[in-house]
Amino acid sequence: MPENILLLDIGNTRLKWASLNGSTFLVGGELLHAGQLDSRTLSKISTDVLPDRIMAACVAGNMAEIELQEWAQRQFQREIEYVRSVQQAHGVTNAYSDPAQLGSDRWVAMIAAHHEWQGNLCVIDAGTALTLDLVQSDGLHLGGYILPGLDMMQRCLVEGTEIPMSSDSVILTMNTRLGDSTIGCISNGALQGACGLVERTILHFEKQRQEPVICIVAGGDGQLLVDNLTIPCILEPDLILRGLGYIARSRTAIK
Repeated sequence: MPENILLLDIGNTRLKWASLNGSTFLVGGELLHAGQLDSRTLSKISTDVLPDRIMAACVAGNMAEIELQEWAQRQFQREIEYVRSVQQAHGVTNAYSDPAQLGSDRWVAMIAAHHEWQGNLCVIDAGTALTLDLVQSDGLHLGGYILPGLDMMQRCLVEGTEIPMSSDSVILTMNTRLGDSTIGCISNGALQGACGLVERTILHFEKQRQEPVICIVAGGDGQLLVDNLTIPCILEPDLILRGLGYIARSRTAIK
């Protein structure tokens, strides 16, 4: 009888879940938590069967891990297995001199991408933060970039300046064209900056390797980024959950 494993991806603003039963991966759902991982919020996680194990990647901090662990004990009488970044595992070698400092979400995403596409990779997570990691086809992580996500870029600029903005200012469409209003210039500038970083980084990587680079995009703003990039890329919203599934299967196989 295959194990049923609940997979949790806990970011800074949202939580996503899926389940793994043998080789069957089933997407669950997602919820916004904005840092408030209380019992009421966590009760919205729905599972069809009692999980045998729970595996998670969490970058929301120690308090979030404690809340999640207490919830898992109450709800399922299970301990959560948190994935931590290490020097080398599952064919990927960490570029960080202190491997534990690399966010577990980035680590798991690189493992998933390496096993799914097996080429030179640019792995992007467009969420609260925008992260970009380069991985060679042999699994060697070359390093990456972290910058504020699209929403945070705009908020930081508005809150840190005297730019006159009304409280109800909104932008209905976000693109890389020149803005014709202050809010449009800020929003489109943030997106243009993100796209420019991605495209320039990939161009340099391809020139360095003399081989094509596969661009994999995840995160809440992933679709927006993909729609505005001028290079081929693959949108995989559940990249971290799929990476957790791969790690979970590997751990099951060696038990």
